[in-house]
Amino acid sequence: MKPLTLCLSLIAGMMLAGQVLAQSKIVHDAEYYILEAQNGKKWEAEDKGIAARLKELRQKHGTPPNIVHIMWDDTAYGDVGIPAIQKVRGLNTPHLNRMAREGILFSRMYTEVGCTPSRSAIMTGRHPVRNSMFNIGMLRESHGLRGTEVTIAELLSEAGYATAFHGKWHLGDIEESYPHNQGFDEAFFTGYNQILSLNTRVAEGANASIGLYEDMLPEDPYKLDETFIVKGWVQIAEGTKGGATRQWGNNSHENYLKIDPEAQKRTLEFIERNAKKGEVVPEMKARRGLIFGTADCSRIALAFGSRGWSAFGRSCSSESTLPTRAPQRPHPRIRSFPVPS
Repeated sequence: MKPLTLCLSLIAGMMLAGQVLAQSKIVHDAEYYILEAQNGKKWEAEDKGIAARLKELRQKHGTPPNIVHIMWDDTAYGDVGIPAIQKVRGLNTPHLNRMAREGILFSRMYTEVGCTPSRSAIMTGRHPVRNSMFNIGMLRESHGLRGTEVTIAELLSEAGYATAFHGKWHLGDIEESYPHNQGFDEAFFTGYNQILSLNTRVAEGANASIGLYEDMLPEDPYKLDETFIVKGWVQIAEGTKGGATRQWGNNSHENYLKIDPEAQKRTLEFIERNAKKGEVVPEMKARRGLIFGTADCSRIALAFGSRGWSAFGRSCSSESTLPTRAPQRPHPRIRSFPVPS
């Protein structure tokens, strides 16, 4: 996929709910209206240009374009896409920088810093303070993205997408928050972040983690109950839409090192499987795949299924319709992504 097509596809995914704007008014944050006053005409012209380009691609290829979304953790502003800042930090990513030059660089409207809030914002189009995902999820939190939230995966599913999530999810440890309960047909995901890879006996002995291996702790005469020690947790799980959630492997560091390769393998299999369906079954030719995966700063080269995001899908065609939603308050710049308050 060429960078321009990639960029247009990402934008199409953000804008796929634009058809309902005439039916439901979206309430934005205050800064959005300032930016709209400054850039409204430019946005309108850009949107028309994008729509024309997407129409051209659809006529050329017979289907809407795939969507690819890659997201990784622990990357500072300018680490990718801005050569001047990269030189100060000793970084060099020429291929990613080329994608930035040929695409769009977004430099405003940040969410709270951290894994969970940034993921919940892009998944729902809402600031984390509104979807209650502003804390970094850790063990025993019993909290997560609520089933009442509407995710981009749900909207794309309604528009006829095959959807999958492979990689770091980190949006809760309750059933309703799991990706296969949030619009994805299949999921291979971590409920928490990569910090838990340190939860080993070696790390416990070096005080890198404290209190998770009870037999290594000194006797505590003041201990009243068992609530402090986490007796059971799941490092990586899998599931399909409407199905049971199953643990994959165990919680060892050795199993943790297998996550990236497995997520990458599942991502590529998903792409190939849905591509074959499009070729063999005529009525499914328009059914594209949506894949989410993840990447951390040490796995940037793994575009598919590392601990960040990678997404494949199709944009909503001009003939498709999406359900009407009530007036919402989405992320300011994702101005056509209506989701519940």
